[in-house]
Amino acid sequence: MIAALVLAGLITVLLYCGAATEKEKIEEIPAGEIYRAEQEYDPLGDPRDRRILESAEVEPEALPESKDDFNWAKVDSFLQAQEKIDSSLTIYRIQLFASQYYTEARYEQQIAQEVFDDTVFIKYDLPYYKVLLGNARSEIEGRRLLYNARSLGYYNSWLIESPPDSIYFRMLYIEDSIATQDSLMRIRELEGTEPESETE
Repeated sequence: MIAALVLAGLITVLLYCGAATEKEKIEEIPAGEIYRAEQEYDPLGDPRDRRILESAEVEPEALPESKDDFNWAKVDSFLQAQEKIDSSLTIYRIQLFASQYYTEARYEQQIAQEVFDDTVFIKYDLPYYKVLLGNARSEIEGRRLLYNARSLGYYNSWLIESPPDSIYFRMLYIEDSIATQDSLMRIRELEGTEPESETE
């Protein structure tokens, strides 16, 4: 009796496994039809893709008026920064690593921060996240930094020459500033003006 139940169980398992391994038959498409379909495909074939949207009328916002000669319309404009900053300002950095993935770049940045005393940061240059070291003012300083990086195991690193990352950084870099607030206070001290108090 037990042998019959075991035999029936084995037969059931074998039949179930056999049914599970049967593959579906997929209809094969001839290569000529695939090629013809790819050649005749029109991505704008759907009439809904050809609709032209009417542009909305946008009212320009009134810009705040300033008591000084500061032009609010050019706050983020590169042209305004060019008027005040020497365009020959260049910094030299060492590129240690580049990846298309932020997590890899962040991991390498953390390792480099433990190895180097200089600033290590990530810059995104489409499509790569680049791990950069330092902010050397001259090529000689940059080459020293490169020698240091290679002596510490970064054999594939190289020196890059670039303008500072942002207009704001360019303005602060002139003063050797690290913290934004410190640099603004330093500018006020040099100009001989006191910061405005917010007391009324």
